[in-house]
Amino acid sequence: MSVRKLTYKVLGWTAHRLRGPLTAGTRVLAYHTVPQPDRYRRQLEYLRANYTLIDLDRFLAARRGREVLPDDAVLITFDDGDRSVLDHAAPLHRELGVPAVLFVVSDLIGTQTPFWWKRVENHFTLQEASYAAAREVVNHLKTVPNAERVAFVSGLTELSYPQLTREELTVLQDAGFAITNHTATHPLIDRCTLPELEDELDRAIAFLRDLPGGYPKVFAYPNGNSSPALDAVLREKGIELAFLFDHDFARPGQDMLHVSRIRTNTDDRLAEFKSKVGGLHPFLYQLRR
Repeated sequence: MSVRKLTYKVLGWTAHRLRGPLTAGTRVLAYHTVPQPDRYRRQLEYLRANYTLIDLDRFLAARRGREVLPDDAVLITFDDGDRSVLDHAAPLHRELGVPAVLFVVSDLIGTQTPFWWKRVENHFTLQEASYAAAREVVNHLKTVPNAERVAFVSGLTELSYPQLTREELTVLQDAGFAITNHTATHPLIDRCTLPELEDELDRAIAFLRDLPGGYPKVFAYPNGNSSPALDAVLREKGIELAFLFDHDFARPGQDMLHVSRIRTNTDDRLAEFKSKVGGLHPFLYQLRR
């Protein structure tokens, strides 16, 4: 057994037995893609057997002070709207009766336009750069002004990448997914100008208002990048609840625009997953920061 596997086995066993201040709050899990549905099934089955799985409406009710959630509450979320959520996660959620939240990039729905980082990765791997080198470029682009990132990406190799359609969003809703707001194009909002951010929010909100059952007022920060200086803009646009990507529990009394989530992957091995959901992995992560 590798050192990594052994470490997570110990962490997972310990975390499963933790209770008290370390695990106070709701476990809001933040996923992206579903490359290995068999592993994800094991995670869902573990959650169903050991935690209380809640939907977005119940989480909202608790944040509004209308309900008290149990200590073992879990809310599952997915960012971006990758097709693998439809193809691999939705059947499992429908079968197991597990609710979830999907934050979508509204301008991409019904298009062949790739997520901007996919276009960067594709361009540089075509140039025979390593995937790691391509990701370095992606990470650099997350630090520059939004207009500079847009201009850079627009000059790269074209890529066709099928996105979810409006009809498929309805299929996901039927499988228990709440469809929510992740901006119009997935910029880093702390790198946007005020007009850029307002335009991103306006377009995404309009799309979700036109989608029956959509949640335009529930938002996840792209890449987790938030800025207290932008809170007033979010409130002005009617955003009621906004999620981070900070690998922590959603604690009671947290600002509604800065709600914590635990970073997880659907292909995490079960011992690693247990350590994240149980709270020990997030606790150790926060200590290192």
